[in-house]
Amino acid sequence: MDCLIEEQAVGGIPITIVRSCVDQHLHQSDVAVLFLLHGRKEPIKRYVEHAKTLVNAMTKQDNARSLGLVVVLFEQRNHGSRLVSAVANESWSTGNPTHATDMWSIQYGTAKDVSFLMDVLPMHLSATMSVHRWGVAGVSLGGHSTLLAAVHEPRLDVAVSIIGCGDYASLMVPRAQASGLSISTDSCECFPPSLVQILTRLDPVNNVHKLDNQKLLILGGGLDAMVPPSANKMFIDRVRERYGAEGKSEWFDERIDPDAGHTFSPWMMVQTQQWLCKYLLSR
Repeated sequence: MDCLIEEQAVGGIPITIVRSCVDQHLHQSDVAVLFLLHGRKEPIKRYVEHAKTLVNAMTKQDNARSLGLVVVLFEQRNHGSRLVSAVANESWSTGNPTHATDMWSIQYGTAKDVSFLMDVLPMHLSATMSVHRWGVAGVSLGGHSTLLAAVHEPRLDVAVSIIGCGDYASLMVPRAQASGLSISTDSCECFPPSLVQILTRLDPVNNVHKLDNQKLLILGGGLDAMVPPSANKMFIDRVRERYGAEGKSEWFDERIDPDAGHTFSPWMMVQTQQWLCKYLLSR
């Protein structure tokens, strides 16, 4: 099934909008907007295909009981047309000594871009469209950005983090050690005190208290060596405790594809569709 694909520049950020071209959905005025964030060094074209899959799956739903889905894609900071330094996208093992600070800055900046676009995007959509809900989903680096956006942007209704992590230190310290670096989170050139300070203030694991009405799904791969599910343990435990204490346990889930590595598997796509249908699109 074909989709309507439109490219715009919004506040200097090139965006791609994907939505249904089926007549009854094309003219739907009440919509939900989903930001779909790509992974490190991945091409955005691949995510246009993911967006089309999501839109087509949602189009099959009963549109009388569902909001129309509008998927918005844009490049992560320092990627694609926004590239400033190719080295900054590399890891320690591929020649970037400031990998930890570079990747943090990129994913946090992209999360801030989500908030910015939520402010201004409605002006650039069709005048007949009314945005009723906002969601964000992302893969790998995009999954990290998704969790940052979820804890810092209260207007988000739904977040799906796919092979992403909400605890940067738990993810990156073992990576550094695997790269042969002597590292501690107290003081280290590749993990400087200034980064530790910003993680204390801004990292999702330290901001779970800011989660309120977000319906949050975390998807991981049981064989993922890049972002192992264990790196998320503290974050997940804290979210589960918070949502449970507030009687919102059904609004949070962690689901693991036991046979998947560091990839957005077909099973994860199905889980994403189900979560979006239930929490983002249902009236």
